[in-house]
Amino acid sequence: MSPTRVLAAADAGKLSSQPVATYASTTKWNHMLPLLPSIFHSDTTGRNVSVSADGTVAFRRTNEYCNAYVFARNPCRLDDAICISILAIDASFSGSLAFGLTCCDPAALRPDLLPDDSDLLLDRPEYWVVNKDVCAGPEVGDQLIFHLTKEGSQCLS
Repeated sequence: MSPTRVLAAADAGKLSSQPVATYASTTKWNHMLPLLPSIFHSDTTGRNVSVSADGTVAFRRTNEYCNAYVFARNPCRLDDAICISILAIDASFSGSLAFGLTCCDPAALRPDLLPDDSDLLLDRPEYWVVNKDVCAGPEVGDQLIFHLTKEGSQCLS
């Protein structure tokens, strides 16, 4: 199986312009899967998000709720687990966090061509899997752990 890239988006979410998501290198959970240190791809993002200088925190632009795509810099491999921590929310928006996987190298994407609606990624020539309703009503401190199983399925805990 080819390497898979992680895609997260705050489509219609209530994430704020404060730091909204970070990769956690350690966390308490009972699945006994190693959480690999990872960072966001800084050169390829949606137009309504920016990434911190060290690549560990994504910020959604104020008053914008779509096209806030971020990608992991390194490919996700089978049996990898990724933890996304919610650091802040914007109560003026309601919605959920979207999450997806692609075989596409983010460096090969043109950010200006990323659609506002993540469902439209499915029309692109690369392989994409998108779930818009991963975490309805995220709260500060929530940690979402995504596990790509050995069988190739995606699990959330």
